[in-house]
Amino acid sequence: MSAAAGALAACGAGSGGANSIAVWSAFDSNDDQKYFQTHTVDAYNTNHKVKLDLTVKPTSSFNQLLQTALASGRGPDIIGSDGPTIVVDYANAGYLVPLDEYSKKFDWPAKIQSWALETGTSGGKLYGIPTSYESMVMLYNPGTFAKYGWKPPTTRDEFESLCTEAKGKGLSPVAAGNGEFRKATEWHVTAMINEYAGPDAVHQALTGKVPWTDPVFVDAIALLGSYFKKSWYGGGSQSYFTYKFADLYTQLAAGKAAMMITGSWAFTEIRPYFGKPAGNDATWDWAPVPRFADGVPDDVYVLAIGGDNSINKKSKHHADVATFLDWSLDPKRATAEVAAINGQLPPIKVAPSDFPSSVDARLKRFYLALNAAKNVGYATWSAFPPQTDTYIYQSMDKVITGKMTPTDFCSGMQKVFAPELKAGKVPPLASPHSGS
Repeated sequence: MSAAAGALAACGAGSGGANSIAVWSAFDSNDDQKYFQTHTVDAYNTNHKVKLDLTVKPTSSFNQLLQTALASGRGPDIIGSDGPTIVVDYANAGYLVPLDEYSKKFDWPAKIQSWALETGTSGGKLYGIPTSYESMVMLYNPGTFAKYGWKPPTTRDEFESLCTEAKGKGLSPVAAGNGEFRKATEWHVTAMINEYAGPDAVHQALTGKVPWTDPVFVDAIALLGSYFKKSWYGGGSQSYFTYKFADLYTQLAAGKAAMMITGSWAFTEIRPYFGKPAGNDATWDWAPVPRFADGVPDDVYVLAIGGDNSINKKSKHHADVATFLDWSLDPKRATAEVAAINGQLPPIKVAPSDFPSSVDARLKRFYLALNAAKNVGYATWSAFPPQTDTYIYQSMDKVITGKMTPTDFCSGMQKVFAPELKAGKVPPLASPHSGS
C-alpha cells in the first residue's frame, strides 16, 4: 500500500476498436512508463491480434476516473483495483465477470500462490487476479548496525534492547512518520497485531469468532502505544505527525535512525537516498519484522495484495482480456520487470532460476522468502473491511497522542467492525497457514 502506487486498467466500451483493448495506466516515474510501454504493451502486441492501446492517466485521479466510468455503465475492459476489498465491492455492484472458466482454461491455480488466489473470490466465484503483493519488513542500514555491533532483532526482547541502546546513543530507534501519508499509522498496527496476537488470532477476529476487545488485541495496541510514549517510533508524537518519507529515508541513510518498519514498496522508494544517487556510500537491507510475543511463529509474513485486475462485464473482449491476464503471470517476464525497475512481483510461483542475474539480490531474497512463507498475516488495508480500516489509522493516532486508551480503541473497533462483518464487507481471507 504505497502512498504513490501505480495503477493499471484498460479503457472500456467505445474507447478501443474491434481489435484493440485501450489501456489506462498511471506511473510513478517516466522510466516506469517507458518500461511498461516497451516490455508490456509493445511486447504483448507483437504476438497478439487484439492489441493493447496505452493511455496514461494521472495517478492522483486514476481511481476516481475509473469509478466514474463504471458508474456511467461504460468503464474499462480491465478493471484495475487497489485490492480485494474493492474487488468485493465491484463484484457486488455487478461490474465484474466471473473468471472461473478462464482460471480452469489457463490453470491459474498452478501459477498463482494459493493464498493470493483465495483473496480474489466473492460468493464462491473468482473475480480478481492479483497484480502485485507486499509485506511488512524492517529496513536497516548495515553500516550503522556494524558500527554498533547490532544484528537485526528477531524477538521482542532483542527489539527492545536495540531500541534502548539506539536511543541512548542519540539515534531514533525506529524511523516513522505520517506527515505525508496519514494512513501510514496502520502499517504499525498491522505489524504489531500480527506479530503480537499472531495470524491465527487475527483470522479468528476477522471471521467473527473472537471480538477485537479480546485482551490479546488490547495488549498489542497498548504495547505499540508504549513504544510511541518512549519516543522509540518517530521520536514520539510531536515529530511523528510531521515527518515525511524523505525525512525517514534520510535518517536511515545518515545513520541517525536504527530501523524502519514499513511496507516492501519502500524497496523502490528508498533508492534515491542511498549510494550513488544520493552521493553517499550508505547501503540498506531488510529483515523480517520481529516477533513481539512468545508463541507467534518466527516465519510470519503479512501478505497483502497490492492490486487486482478484473474483467468488466460490459467489455466486448472477455476472452482477449483473460489471455492478457494469463500472459502477465509469466515468471520470466515478471521477474525481469523486478530486475529492471525494482518492480513489484505478482504473487506467482517462482523459482530462483526465474530471476535474471541483474536482479537486486535483496529483492530476490525477499520474493523467495514470501514464496516460501508458511504462515500468512493480514494487512489492515487488504484484509479488513473499509470502515474498520479507516477507523484503525484515525483512532490509533489518538492512542499515540494519549487521547484514547487501548481498551477504548479496541472497543470502538469492534463496534465499527461488527456491522461490516454482518454485511459481508470482510474481503476473502486466506488461511493463516496457507502459504505456498
